[in-house]
Amino acid sequence: MIRGSGDQAASGPRTGSQPRDQQRARLYDAEEGVDAGRVFVSLDDTQAFVDSITTSAFWERIPNAPRVIRVRDGRGRRHACAADAWFGAELRLPRWSRNQLIVLHELAHTITPSHCASHGPEFAGAYLHLVRRFLSEEHYDALHESFRRADVQVSPQ
Repeated sequence: MIRGSGDQAASGPRTGSQPRDQQRARLYDAEEGVDAGRVFVSLDDTQAFVDSITTSAFWERIPNAPRVIRVRDGRGRRHACAADAWFGAELRLPRWSRNQLIVLHELAHTITPSHCASHGPEFAGAYLHLVRRFLSEEHYDALHESFRRADVQVSPQ
């Protein structure tokens, strides 16, 4: 479950010109039936997964992707989120949210341009791309099909 993630994308503060987040509920609903992948026992394990992504050649080819993303405890938060921080970007993850699918969801926020809807087609495309590359083809197929059934619009990546 990824309810309420992405309070603010790490790619920059949201502005008044940002499109309305019209497919947020549909996207969250589509995620419900998809296997979340590996569950991380600790923040260190979660950070290691994030570091394996952000130090990859794949990530380095993404324009404006933050090079440093810190994983923080989401204690006191009901939802996971990606946010700007003084050093670059951070993911705030309550204990229940520390799994591969949610981490990739939050990382997709960090690479979605700030002028795009938080869960719009550009985000959905980036998210699927990350799932395919860093989780599995099977997870990608399941999430893509679930997006299709839920009428989640996806921009090609």
